[in-house]
Amino acid sequence: MSETRLIDIKELRFDEHNFNKHNDEGMQLLEKSIKENGFGRSVLLDKDNNIVGGNGVTEQAIKAGAKKVRIIETDGTELIAVKRTDLTLDSEQGRKMALADNSVAHANLEWNEEELQKAQDEWGLVPEEWGVEMPDF
Repeated sequence: MSETRLIDIKELRFDEHNFNKHNDEGMQLLEKSIKENGFGRSVLLDKDNNIVGGNGVTEQAIKAGAKKVRIIETDGTELIAVKRTDLTLDSEQGRKMALADNSVAHANLEWNEEELQKAQDEWGLVPEEWGVEMPDF
C-alpha cells in the first residue's frame, strides 16, 4: 500500500547528470501547458528525493509558483495514476491536455550526449537498448 505525504518543493534535488538537456521550445510549451492546463503527470523521485524523471516539469513548477509536492511512496510494483477530478477526456480541456502532454514530451527532448557517454562508460549502460542512437565521438 502506498503512503502519501506533502513536502516542500525545495526538498527535491535536480539530477545533475540528466540525460535530457531540454530546449527552449519544449520548455516554453511546458510552461504554456502548466499555465493553461495545470499539472497532469507525476515526477519520479528516488528514496532521497533526487529527481529521476521530471526535472523540466519541476523546474517549470517552481517557476509557476508551486510550493508543495504530494509524494506517493511505492516500491515500484504498482502503477501510480494522477486523477484530475476537474477534467473529462471528452471535453475541449481534456483533449487540449492530451495534445499538450504528447507534444511537450516530443518537443522537449534533447539528448545530453556527454551524460549518455558517461553512463555508458561508468555504469555500463547501453543507450541503444533504449532506442537512443549514440553519436560517434
